[in-house]
Amino acid sequence: MTRKKTELTLDHVYGLDSVRQSLDRMLNDLKAWRAGEVSWAEVTSSGVFHGPPGTGKTTLARAFAGSAGIAIIETSYSDCQKHGHQGDMLAALDRSFAAAKEAAPAVLFIDELDSFSQRDAASLNTGYMRGVVNGLLEQINRAKEVEGLILLGATNSLDAVDPAVIRSGRFDLKLHVPHPDKKGLEAILAAKLGSATAKRLDLASLAARLLGQSGAVAEAIVRDALGRAREDRTTVRQKHLENAADQIVPKLDQDILCRAAVHEAGHAVAMMRLG
Repeated sequence: MTRKKTELTLDHVYGLDSVRQSLDRMLNDLKAWRAGEVSWAEVTSSGVFHGPPGTGKTTLARAFAGSAGIAIIETSYSDCQKHGHQGDMLAALDRSFAAAKEAAPAVLFIDELDSFSQRDAASLNTGYMRGVVNGLLEQINRAKEVEGLILLGATNSLDAVDPAVIRSGRFDLKLHVPHPDKKGLEAILAAKLGSATAKRLDLASLAARLLGQSGAVAEAIVRDALGRAREDRTTVRQKHLENAADQIVPKLDQDILCRAAVHEAGHAVAMMRLG
């Protein structure tokens, strides 16, 4: 469990307009409640981020807390599980919820929700996992009664989470966090490089090359490029970015790409002909 205040805000989130809009509404609800304009029952106070690894789900939770000016208490399945057997794990979970309740108004962020509550029958039928799920449900139910406590969760796969955990009333909003689009990737690259550096580089072509990659990959490329520039004792140049991209996201062989395209086109034609 970690407890912190962060300077990160939603203004540092790029390429996720739909998610940003939902979080802005939550933020406005929270501000209205703190101003005494609405009751806590009228506030949307929970949501779960779901999407591929590296798309910024944890960053979104921290940015929301930063924009709200409140603390964020973070926990995860691996953080709780490392304490030992089921009793120790549930005790660790209890401490995280207790800290969040004490800090309210605050955000409680639970990562790896799918690991806490795997929905496949083999996992749920074990006494260990059923006890973990029941313990989590009990804690969530109690937390929802605490005014000022925002509950956010994250999972790579919403389908892997026990429906009882993420039903409305526990986690109301289901916020899909996809890989950023070209505009979002370009904005991430520019933000990490700084505006002065970004203006003299061709980030659009690099962003186009990175389509389908996560924001974390874009950030890794910038870090590598900055290291290469320091090694050359110069400012970041296009070659540094391109070489970093080659290292982190190697280009596929054109012959392989061509064969893959022909193969997929064959599937499409077969589906059209066969219905």
